[in-house]
Amino acid sequence: MRTIDLNADLGEGLNNDEELMKCISSANIACAAHAGDRNTMVKSVKLAIEAGVSIGAHISYPDKLNFGRVDLFDQLDLEDLQKSLINQMEILRQICEQFSVIMNHVKPHGALYNRAAKDIRVSDMVCDCIIAFDPQLILFGLSGSQMEKSAKNSGIYFVNEVFSDRSYESDGSLTPRNIPGAVHETVDLALKQALRIAKKSTVMSRQNTEVKLKAESICVHGDGKEAVNVAKSLVSMLQNENIRIEAPQFSKT
Repeated sequence: MRTIDLNADLGEGLNNDEELMKCISSANIACAAHAGDRNTMVKSVKLAIEAGVSIGAHISYPDKLNFGRVDLFDQLDLEDLQKSLINQMEILRQICEQFSVIMNHVKPHGALYNRAAKDIRVSDMVCDCIIAFDPQLILFGLSGSQMEKSAKNSGIYFVNEVFSDRSYESDGSLTPRNIPGAVHETVDLALKQALRIAKKSTVMSRQNTEVKLKAESICVHGDGKEAVNVAKSLVSMLQNENIRIEAPQFSKT
């Protein structure tokens, strides 16, 4: 049976975390840089444990003012940024150790994610932080992006992530959020895209071109208006297609 991961970004101050946690297999927990604090991180870890969901660090530029959605790479000192990213991972690991569970993966957030998908300097920096912190952590990143190349070169287990609720450009990148239609607001649109990705490994871009994608994890954004309904419908759809929902696990082989 084919397997695929379902992930969501949680601990970002929304009120649907508990419902989303029941649908997903991997939780990307905000680490107090773009959203949240230690208390929300503890709450998110507890919810993940109760639901049997794999736990990951949702690392970001330290920028709560802009929710981590402004690209600050050229404005921040590189060493300070690296320290911040490692510190974010360390806080979550300490909480996981407190509850005797492991931290399984890392996923960059927002502007850091998008920049790392295209800029080798940023993707290499993210990989360097993971190697320095824990080389057995899995890196989630945009399917077929520069992050995948940097992870491969660093020996990091990479998971190709796709999106049910985001529009794609013809080069495989995500449509910027300031462009109308960048976010699929209806369940039908999100499901139609997810089904195409799951069955054909392709997506239709905003420019109406077919883009090939390797799909190992599907992300549902928790801030979408229909996030919970999309997640529940995705679970049903994948089950109907005989696709098992399962978190990726690091393998030493």
